[in-house]
Amino acid sequence: MAIPKDILTNIDAARSLLVTCHVNPDGDAIGALLGLSGLLRSMGKHVVAVCEDPVPRRYHFLPGWRQVMTVEDAAENGPYDTIVVLDAGDLDRIGQVQTLISNGTTLVNIDHHVSNPRFGDAA
Repeated sequence: MAIPKDILTNIDAARSLLVTCHVNPDGDAIGALLGLSGLLRSMGKHVVAVCEDPVPRRYHFLPGWRQVMTVEDAAENGPYDTIVVLDAGDLDRIGQVQTLISNGTTLVNIDHHVSNPRFGDAA
């Protein structure tokens, strides 16, 4: 499956990215969060990974899990020109991370749920 061009264009243009997933994260949410964050860092992007809830202990074996910040810590490292929302069927699923979205922030939505309304600037 090809990545939609609008997603690639927005990520390519981004300077400071915040990557997040849904509250009460499960394996696919944490895997996506860590995988995309690592890929973007390898591309030379400034990336902050954040989740409202801590990474569950059963996923502490995954490389990079300690780099996932709290909402408060992520707020101190902002602002972000682009926020990438992973594995969230709607924007409310990211919880308090929504408070980090400001006027002018590009919102990229990458999700597999059929119920997703395709919120954001790129989906």
